[in-house]
Amino acid sequence: MNTDNLSKHGLHPRYLHFLVNVPLLYNVLGLMSLGAVLSLVYRGVRRKWSDLPRVQSIIGLMTSSFFIPILVLSIFPHQEARFLIPVTLPVIFLHSQRIRHISNTEQRCHEKGTAYNITFSRGSRRSMLLTLWYFINLVLTIFFGFLHQGGVYSLSTHLAAEMRLKPRLTALHLVTSHTYSLPLFFLQQTNSRRSLFNRQTGKRYHLARQFYSYEMGSTPLEVVHMKLHTLLEICELKKNEKRLDYRLYLALPASLMEEFYVTASNLTADLDFSVEKVFYPHVSTEALPDIFHLLSDECMNYDTQTYCERETLYLSPLKFLSRFVQQFGLTLIRIRR
Repeated sequence: MNTDNLSKHGLHPRYLHFLVNVPLLYNVLGLMSLGAVLSLVYRGVRRKWSDLPRVQSIIGLMTSSFFIPILVLSIFPHQEARFLIPVTLPVIFLHSQRIRHISNTEQRCHEKGTAYNITFSRGSRRSMLLTLWYFINLVLTIFFGFLHQGGVYSLSTHLAAEMRLKPRLTALHLVTSHTYSLPLFFLQQTNSRRSLFNRQTGKRYHLARQFYSYEMGSTPLEVVHMKLHTLLEICELKKNEKRLDYRLYLALPASLMEEFYVTASNLTADLDFSVEKVFYPHVSTEALPDIFHLLSDECMNYDTQTYCERETLYLSPLKFLSRFVQQFGLTLIRIRR
């Protein structure tokens, strides 16, 4: 309930669960579930009590198990789709038969002595819904399975190889901005917090930490620059005092590279940086490309001195398409002094 605490993880509008997360998780079934709830609300407003499911019935129980938890979770301004995974059971129970191919099947149900029939028939509408179900799942599988934050895995394998090849007394520092933090298990590092025992000396010791990760979330790039400057000073101090070398990196979506250059030129921090590698594909919804900026005069004008490629759009639409595609990458930047 503390908004200040939730703001560290991101604040969302309270309607996000109903309008975005439910269709995102369950697509066709999610829309059917929301439509069914709206239909029940409409019947209640019209006082058509006989058309509502009994409170003691399984339909009433499953509908409540879908609607009430989402309604309660919508009170909190931090809303992620994964919070709604437990409502999968009532969604499938209530509406899966609407898209399944069941031909002329009749089921007889009993509820407190009252018998009634439910008939499932195969039709063109059901076939269309099933086709739409498959299509949406295929599209979302490609997007979330390979494109969304897709560069994080490639970055992890790249840094894991660098950890194996780096000098022994060298630590890696990675700052992530506007992207997911790096899964540390890919690096296969030993636990530096565990206490080890040296039988020769009879003393306990800890292994030196080899990798440091700093997640900046969606904080402004000015704050990211100041963080890099602070880390650079600390690493230089350790290098001079303890002879511990370092490598400082920043992982940033390619769509923010121009803003990063502009911010660096406006600040007085003494930073030297170079692009090590760009990992494709990578779509970060926190930093989508600004297509209006790419179409603006400063990017289209050949004579304008900006950080855009000057020939973009001036020579050929293919140049614009190429630059647009290049925005969907994850850039690894080496920071030096």
